[in-house]
Amino acid sequence: TKMHVIAGDKSSDVLAELGPVPDGYYIVKYRWSAFFQTYLDLALRARGIHTIIISGGSTDVGVTSTLYSGRDLDYNMIVVSDACGTSHDQRAHDTLMELVFPRMSRVRTTDQVIEMIQKAKKQTQSI
Repeated sequence: TKMHVIAGDKSSDVLAELGPVPDGYYIVKYRWSAFFQTYLDLALRARGIHTIIISGGSTDVGVTSTLYSGRDLDYNMIVVSDACGTSHDQRAHDTLMELVFPRMSRVRTTDQVIEMIQKAKKQTQSI
């Protein structure tokens, strides 16, 4: 089955665990790339963010578009391989993860990303 998320539909609601924090942003995505006609780039640069961790339910569409856009804007991109998926052809997902994404980003598992975040927090706390 094909899945399309439409604004206003219950399926497009943000999970409570991932909801905005008091000083965070909620940026609505209108096209495949999260950067296209949004203020995502401005919001990230205003906070001095230069690394983006990306995952999503459409590896071959939204994840790919956002990854290309982020890379073109000189962000360090990390793709969480086991937190992405596709409702289309699994071969596209596998090919992107194995052959395409490593050329422009770091491809890591959820466990590896959590370890990276924890290590970065410890380094920040010791400064």
